[in-house]
Amino acid sequence: MADPRFGELSDRQKDVLKLVAQGLTAPEIAHQLGIAVPTVHQRLAGARNKLGATSSRQAARLFVGGSDGESLYHPALYDEMTVEAAPQADMSSPSPRPFRPWPTPGRPINDMSAGQRIILVVGLAAGIATIITMMTVTAVALNSQL
Repeated sequence: MADPRFGELSDRQKDVLKLVAQGLTAPEIAHQLGIAVPTVHQRLAGARNKLGATSSRQAARLFVGGSDGESLYHPALYDEMTVEAAPQADMSSPSPRPFRPWPTPGRPINDMSAGQRIILVVGLAAGIATIITMMTVTAVALNSQL
């Protein structure tokens, strides 16, 4: 008998669980579905809560095959399990938009790695220090001329 919790899952959560069951990582799922990685994590968290699973892999196993190998998911009762890939962009040419480390429309605020953030902060600090040094040298030079 099918678990009624599967009816609580959204179609998007089901798509993500199916891909987790196939062994894909969150970035791979995001790329295939054309969504952001944080969105994948959000959908997995919702599915874990609805299924009472402690991990995404456990939720995917429950959804696709069950813990004892018997399939708990019955597509005829819920929906077709088809996941269409997002249209693939032509990666041979460079992106027309430059990388910007600040949030822009369509980009989440939290997509920089810790290393990228450290490099950004160090670069900004170095730039500010250079400007302050130049202003100080200029002020000293002007005062010495008076």
